[in-house]
Amino acid sequence: MARLVEDKGCLAFIDAVRAAMDAAPGRFRAFVAGSGPFEGSDARKTKGTDHSDRVHFLGQVPHEQVLDLQQNCDVYVSLNQMCNLTNANLEAMRTGVCMIIPAAPGIRGIDVDTDELMPPDTVWRIRGSEDVDGLRDALIHLDAHPDERRQRAEAIFARASTFIPSWDERINAEIELLEQLAAVNT
Repeated sequence: MARLVEDKGCLAFIDAVRAAMDAAPGRFRAFVAGSGPFEGSDARKTKGTDHSDRVHFLGQVPHEQVLDLQQNCDVYVSLNQMCNLTNANLEAMRTGVCMIIPAAPGIRGIDVDTDELMPPDTVWRIRGSEDVDGLRDALIHLDAHPDERRQRAEAIFARASTFIPSWDERINAEIELLEQLAAVNT
């Protein structure tokens, strides 16, 4: 998460992770990347609990470290209420990490495009961005089934590679477009 605000689902994320930790002690470690008005609320939910040493609040993470963070996590979770075709999520897809996101259509009919781009065997979908029980159950299931986690990650990477260019490919395409426009205008 880049911004810890209400519409990013950060409070529900912490509740679900704590519930998963209660159900399967010692099995989970969570990393929360980002900052914002809910950062303190999130941290207070774990401070002084049995989970305080297993939930890590990283604050704002430099972009060059985000991909490493994504690659080193077993599961990436986005509970964004606004949409799930964000830069961070597209990068996670391109990295090929197992993902959990809310099901479409979400609020205001969003994420229908996400469903079209990512079939059911790729991204795990929960009922909605406030579905604490669904996220808890998904985390527990994916932890207990590492082969499924790996298969989903591979399927996400394969699918994402068909429609998300690498940053180098994207930059080169933009430069080529600018060069073509400059050539036309000279």
